[in-house]
Amino acid sequence: MEKIDSGNPEFDKVLVELARIHRAKNHDYSHPETGDFYSNFRECKKLGIPPYKGILVRMGDKWNRIQNMAIKVSAVKSETIMDSLYDLANYAILCSLLLP
Repeated sequence: MEKIDSGNPEFDKVLVELARIHRAKNHDYSHPETGDFYSNFRECKKLGIPPYKGILVRMGDKWNRIQNMAIKVSAVKSETIMDSLYDLANYAILCSLLLP
């Protein structure tokens, strides 16, 4: 992977962490035979929903979770606000890649 150098070391650390999370989730969610990174998002097509819109729904769910955690810190025990923010950032990137 190319070294990241945005000029802001803290920002670079976040980008590296986003890539690590994305890699791990690709392993879990990509199609096992084809390796399609977007196979879980393409499932929306079966319902007539473009994959990018499916991701927007997931982003809305994630944002609601972040708001709930901000109001009531113990609302979600299995995930931190930071975890959710990183997921939201990765969803935004994936959505941009699946836009028509």
